[in-house]
Amino acid sequence: MSTQTSISGTHELGPVNGNLTVRTARAGAAARMGHDLVIDATRWSATLTIDETAPDRSSLQITVDATSFEIREASGGVKALSDKERGEILKNITKKVLSTDRHPEIRFASTSVQVTDSGTVDADGDLTLAGTTKPVQVTINIEDPAGHPTLTATMPLLQSDFGIKPYSAMMGALKVADEVTIEAQARPAAG
Repeated sequence: MSTQTSISGTHELGPVNGNLTVRTARAGAAARMGHDLVIDATRWSATLTIDETAPDRSSLQITVDATSFEIREASGGVKALSDKERGEILKNITKKVLSTDRHPEIRFASTSVQVTDSGTVDADGDLTLAGTTKPVQVTINIEDPAGHPTLTATMPLLQSDFGIKPYSAMMGALKVADEVTIEAQARPAAG
């Protein structure tokens, strides 16, 4: 079975069959005091449609509830992250970084989708984050062991490209690096 055939059709993706994660890194003179974070979106959905007979009808739509983030891992730092600190970080993400009171959703809408011979799906489209929309490309790698495809996407982006000032503390000595990485992995239901 070819990789292209194994993902033809429409696939509904979300927390039931996948995960969507944001990875942050620390920067600044006091970076060793901070933590690199792995943050999961707990409410998100995606629809991937692959139409081999009419590629212009292929599409990818993703919606993330920007208030649904939870810290899964915190590495580095002088001491472990407390529950109180986790709560403060999440509050800063929703209020100061993403302004979820005005922009409760993060959205991606494809403008073109191509299935390549190398087993990837390249989706060009518009990402709306914190009220700013910019063109981005999402590349989805397809692994298909025994006819059960797994879709994996990784997309680095600069917060500043979306008008987001990376969070900082200690008068800027400790801050979140401008580049964050969005990762998603899902297993579409067998068709």
